[in-house]
Amino acid sequence: KLKHHFVPQGLLRNWYSRDEKGMNGLKKISRKPNNTINFNPPHVSAKSCCSEEHLYTLNENLSSIITTQNTNILEDYFGDIDNNGLKSIRKIIDDENLDELDEQQYHALYKFLAAFHFRSPEKINFVTDELKDRISGYKIISHLQSSFEAANIGENYQKLIDNAILTSMQSVLESNSYLDFFRNLEYIVFSTQKDTFFSGENPFIVNFKPNENVVNTGFILALSPTKLLFGVNKNYFVRLNKRGLFIDWLCSKIALHNQWVCEQSKYIISSKPIENTKDKEMIEKYLATNIM
Repeated sequence: KLKHHFVPQGLLRNWYSRDEKGMNGLKKISRKPNNTINFNPPHVSAKSCCSEEHLYTLNENLSSIITTQNTNILEDYFGDIDNNGLKSIRKIIDDENLDELDEQQYHALYKFLAAFHFRSPEKINFVTDELKDRISGYKIISHLQSSFEAANIGENYQKLIDNAILTSMQSVLESNSYLDFFRNLEYIVFSTQKDTFFSGENPFIVNFKPNENVVNTGFILALSPTKLLFGVNKNYFVRLNKRGLFIDWLCSKIALHNQWVCEQSKYIISSKPIENTKDKEMIEKYLATNIM
């Protein structure tokens, strides 16, 4: 596959609804080149959203002038994580809580969330920049780059770095220490009776504020238009509870969720046309201005 989805299609399909012609789909709402927003665009499929060409492609035969690409190794890896994690999410949506998940289903959920946080273009770029800063002073790296250039395959050095980022991401996801962070969060599901919550091109809210990269206090993720999943650092959760602030804190984050998705996404996903005036004003003000 040339296009790799960084938001699983199975999750996006939770925003499907039927249009006036009886067709299933979701509303992908973005700014037009003239900066206007169509709040009732035609339905589109999950396949057309939240993907990027060659996002997880690994380059092979890097010692040769002619390299090859493998587009399936990591895509298949994430596909297995998605399939298992989405089963847990479906059970949460149907049961409206996490009480019925068994140990295996919890593990699948933790791994899904860990991968979800890691795999977006923004996070991959962030990790790439961090790694480049860390290795920039290493003599062996300079030697390696010079060796590629001396062999007239200098462009393959960057492909090697890209491979290193992607394969190290897979290694981290397989490590107990990274999964333990998600395993040790306090999880809360919040439900509404009517479709309320957006998804988007970057729907994972890190540390309960927009455009964060490294999870420490927790996250919010909309599982459907009526379900929000909170993961809260247990120490943070206990401090809020001791001060009697948790319910007010939770309500304030729920109220801001859609705004934050707008702030860190180039487009949002809705199950229905945006008709509420306050929602329109909020989207106009906060939806990221980068044109897709």
